[in-house]
Amino acid sequence: GETTREILLRGEVADYLALGEGEQPFLELINALEAGESADNIIGLKTQTNIDKIDTFYQKANLEELPIPDYEGTLFESYRPKLISIYSNRGCPFRCHFCSEHSLFGKKFKRRSPEIVINDMKILNKKHNIYKFHFSDSLLNSSDEWLEEFISLLQNCDDKFIWEGFFRAEMSKELITKMKNVGLNAATLGVESFSQKILNKMNKKKDEPEILDTIHFLLENDIKTFINLFVGYPGENEEDFMETLEVANELFKEFKLKNKSEFFRMTTRNFQMRPFSNVYN
Repeated sequence: GETTREILLRGEVADYLALGEGEQPFLELINALEAGESADNIIGLKTQTNIDKIDTFYQKANLEELPIPDYEGTLFESYRPKLISIYSNRGCPFRCHFCSEHSLFGKKFKRRSPEIVINDMKILNKKHNIYKFHFSDSLLNSSDEWLEEFISLLQNCDDKFIWEGFFRAEMSKELITKMKNVGLNAATLGVESFSQKILNKMNKKKDEPEILDTIHFLLENDIKTFINLFVGYPGENEEDFMETLEVANELFKEFKLKNKSEFFRMTTRNFQMRPFSNVYN
């Protein structure tokens, strides 16, 4: 069948699609349009006239050199909650079998320095009077060393921020407490399953006890915790599903008794194959 990009382009929903990291292809597209030139040969760009050519992905962006997004004209007062998205890295150092992130951003995991990230937060705060930030990284805790440096800089920062992001469920109580003290107020965990058999099939390289410990450490610190789960991963049977369901129910009961329900949410969705992922291939 047709891919999503073929549907978007052939159906004229979109004129152009950026594949991979979009900043450079988008800049080259603007230059080509202004010059009245074809955009068909721009790496990382699909058009309605080059749709049948082999896909190319742009994966060479230098994150340290990219400017802060321009939010001029954005009416932040119209949004609830009032926050700005920011990022510290691109890609992922892990290789979960269901994920196609490496096909978008390349096999090289790229990270911005904590100093640059916090400087962006300061500038955006001063310019837009916003102190809450959502990290749109696929994985914020790819390195405890990076997080420790980030925490240390925030501790010595005159500005006080609130922030949230996506994490692997492998954080110590000490690290979570430190992050809480410098503004972490919400964490989304890509748990996917509470069945060790399915976690192994996904190549999550995670043990269920460590996942449960991380959830408990977050809730003990009154950090809003959002759990993402899959249903129907290839190889999952009813027994595996019931194992995940039972653990989820026990967590809900436990946190309700501890009056922590307001800090705990769980989202379950049917598993969908992603092109270029290991399980898809």
